Amino acid sequence: MPPPRESRDSSSERVRSNISCRSGLSDFGGRASDQSLVPLALTILGPIIVNILLFHGLMNPAGNRTGVFVTIFWGVVFVSVVRRSPES
Repeated sequence: MPPPRESRDSSSERVRSNISCRSGLSDFGGRASDQSLVPLALTILGPIIVNILLFHGLMNPAGNRTGVFVTIFWGVVFVSVVRRSPES
C-alpha cells in the first residue's frame, strides 16, 4: 500500500529544499574566490566533500575517483592557505 499523498508531498518537498540548500552552499563555496573568503569557502566545502566521499564509498564506489580528486585539490588549497596565513 503506497503512503498517503500528504506524506509523499511533504517528503518530496524536504528533498527539494535540501538539494537547493546544498547546491546554494556549493555555489557560494565555489564563487568565494576573493582572497579573504578562501578560508570560509574551504570551511563550507569541507562537509560537502565528506558527504560526497561517504556517498560514493558506501553506495556507489564506481564514482569514487571524482571525490578523491576533489579531496586532493581541497587539501592542496588548504595547505597553501595555512602556509600563507599569519602566525597567531
